[in-house]
Amino acid sequence: MHYFVKGLLKYTWRWASLCLLIGFMLLPRPGVGGTVLSATTQQAAQMADKRFGLTVTGSPTPAALTANLAQLGNQRTWYSFDQRSVNPDDNRQRIQLVRTGTAYPSNLTALQNYVRSMPTGSYWMIGNEPNVDGQDNATPAQYATQYETLKNAIRQADPTARLVGPNMLNWDQTCGGCGGFPSGQNWTTQMLAAYQSQYGHPVDFDVWGIHTYGITWNNLPMTHYDIDISQVSALRSYLN
Repeated sequence: MHYFVKGLLKYTWRWASLCLLIGFMLLPRPGVGGTVLSATTQQAAQMADKRFGLTVTGSPTPAALTANLAQLGNQRTWYSFDQRSVNPDDNRQRIQLVRTGTAYPSNLTALQNYVRSMPTGSYWMIGNEPNVDGQDNATPAQYATQYETLKNAIRQADPTARLVGPNMLNWDQTCGGCGGFPSGQNWTTQMLAAYQSQYGHPVDFDVWGIHTYGITWNNLPMTHYDIDISQVSALRSYLN
């Protein structure tokens, strides 16, 4: 079993043969041109570690994106919230995202064409915090149905694709000093039951995904990494 963790300051893949840590780095926006991020020799060596990668934000040109990814050496793992056009070589270790709930793709044929344009065996995150209003905001039953549909569509285009889900926000923690949201644990439990009821077998993620953030508006700054650790540990205990 693999699992994928998006944290406050990092993304993590762990378990068995897969161990990948994606640290957050912001790529330059067009206004700052194609400037390449600078890095010390020590930073560059650290970034060459296969556990590290990039989160892409803004709108860097393909050339600027390539230049920044090059700082990772042969490890070009990266992720973005959109299906932006890039130099083909930069898709080799790109982690893809397909939204669910209110952001569910309207054209599955277009999605399949996009899947075919990507390297075979790519990782596809299905859903982005579906338990949160303001993100995918999918009901457990809705996610179960959409996951099955997306799984079939993606696997028809690439039978070797690997699916990551459900990418809920936190496990048994929600937030302090805010209106709250359904806990990842409760939402996931309902989703698993809905999936089993609909399809007659357990959900079949290749990789379990969770987003961990210590959201503490009542205890700033939000740098409580112990919350992230506790959420990863809680999910690991659940999967055991």
